[in-house]
Amino acid sequence: MERRAEIERWFAARGVPQLIEGYTTEQRMDASAVPYIAGWIVVGTVLLWGRRPSLALTENALGMAFVIAASFVVLAVYLWTRGRPPFRTGMRLDPVDIATIGLVPAVAAAILHGTPSVIIGIGGSVLLGVGIIYLFAAFGLFELAIWAVQYLRAQLAQIATLMSRTMPVLLILVVFLLFASELWQAAHTLGGADLAAVLALLLIVATILVVTGARTEIALIEASRTWATITPLLAGTPAESFAPGLKHAEPPRRLGWRERANIVLLMLLSQLVQALFVALLVLMFLVALGVLAIPASVQATWVGEPVRSVLGFELLGEPRLVSVELLITAGLLGGVSALYFAGLALTDAAFRAEFHARVVGDVEQIMAVHAAYVAVVEGDAEPVG
Repeated sequence: MERRAEIERWFAARGVPQLIEGYTTEQRMDASAVPYIAGWIVVGTVLLWGRRPSLALTENALGMAFVIAASFVVLAVYLWTRGRPPFRTGMRLDPVDIATIGLVPAVAAAILHGTPSVIIGIGGSVLLGVGIIYLFAAFGLFELAIWAVQYLRAQLAQIATLMSRTMPVLLILVVFLLFASELWQAAHTLGGADLAAVLALLLIVATILVVTGARTEIALIEASRTWATITPLLAGTPAESFAPGLKHAEPPRRLGWRERANIVLLMLLSQLVQALFVALLVLMFLVALGVLAIPASVQATWVGEPVRSVLGFELLGEPRLVSVELLITAGLLGGVSALYFAGLALTDAAFRAEFHARVVGDVEQIMAVHAAYVAVVEGDAEPVG
């Protein structure tokens, strides 16, 4: 049915492919993942296993071209002999095919390096990337990220309004902390793994806040919806023509766990992208303030030893310094600001009315289209027109 295919494309474009009936079948998953697997072989070769630091740029480029070309030619011949033409729409892969995809680039890279022992390590990295691609394909994370960025662009005015209301109070606190020597000392001693762990902790807390709120919102929508409340939400969507045929359909069924998880991911990513945007704004402000107000000598005094320079320049007749410690301090305070913003968008009544409610409205429409779509797929309703 053409209308059904249109709705499925509508779901995929919004990053909720799990709402498509039969999406988790092997053929659907393979068709979605194959283009990204090809891209991973190219990117991985260029960035990871096709580079040799001892060689010049030209020789490295030739080596990368050899690994990429050999990988694609051998894999194409292999898939063709197994009756899976590599350029055919809806190509399917089985576990043997996946293992071969991991082995072939590894062998080509081993030939390039002249070291057979690298096959296991490179093959493992290829397969790890393939596994991540299948995870992303399963929940439409590629499409979801694109949708979230587009949503952020559309909501910039609202975010700016909300920040103008709340950020002045928050900035008083973070500016005060920017001048706390203890925070600079901590930033100086933090290693890469420590910094990643701190930021991951902030991300986990924000994720828990958003996921908890998202699950509650979805449960409320499911508990209160009927065909009378669903049909108005179909206006302007590919399922609009289904509305007249839904009057005598069975009550809307509840979402399965995969469908619910995909919608939660939709809400999570949209909120996190917006929080990240806030974090970047705060970070840039604090870095600019630090460069102007905290000279290198003061940074060194707070840290107890010379700071690590990233960029030095002269401004307004004075030497200025962007240090690693300044970036880490500003980044930590930006992360705290993002967490505050994410929590406020979920709990403050004014924020919910102007900001979070927009996300919930989009989710409610997606769930309405899904309910109508399922009713037609299961034969309870027919499109009109």
